[in-house]
Amino acid sequence: MARNRIRAKATHNATVTERQETGTNPAGEPLYDDVEVVAGMPVRYQAAGKGWVREVAGERVREAPSMQVPATYQDDLNEGQTITLSDGREFTVVKINPRYGRAGVDHLELEVERSG
Repeated sequence: MARNRIRAKATHNATVTERQETGTNPAGEPLYDDVEVVAGMPVRYQAAGKGWVREVAGERVREAPSMQVPATYQDDLNEGQTITLSDGREFTVVKINPRYGRAGVDHLELEVERSG
């Protein structure tokens, strides 16, 4: 049921990539490349989410973009991955926050930073 709600409210489709070791060069040094992890993931993108930042002088509100994705992608997502929205904007996953409903994880809220 949660999957359908997110898809009904999805604003974009997204592709998730991460940097992985793909082999070694002749000198034995590792080679890295961006590898696609998920394609066509429905995403609800919000340009201005709110977060708290703790500082020495106290707390302040930080305006940051956020995304919601269906819980079915929980095993595919990790912090540090790159999410590319269908309109070409790129973001880096900073934190993954599962949101719970009656039957367990309902959806995932992603804290992201603009990377491209």
